[in-house]
Amino acid sequence: MRLRVTLLLRENSSSGKEELHLEIQDWGVGFVVEAKLQETERVGLHSMAERVSLIGGTYTLQSVPGEGTLILAVFPALEPTGDAFRGKGK
Repeated sequence: MRLRVTLLLRENSSSGKEELHLEIQDWGVGFVVEAKLQETERVGLHSMAERVSLIGGTYTLQSVPGEGTLILAVFPALEPTGDAFRGKGK
């Protein structure tokens, strides 16, 4: 299976603020999104959406059986601060 992960820093055209765009795409078996979201024994898709939302981002999931899946998450880019930028902010 092929998989592509792309991370881009872009300027939001309406706000002028920088955003991180994370795109994950595969050309695997795909699935019916609505059916997967209704499953209760697995929470992975719900967890991804919730975590993106918690940091002020947006999340889009597209999948087609037999064609693959595309996930796009857009996050506000934050300025590094203090020791966290130098790897000491643990």
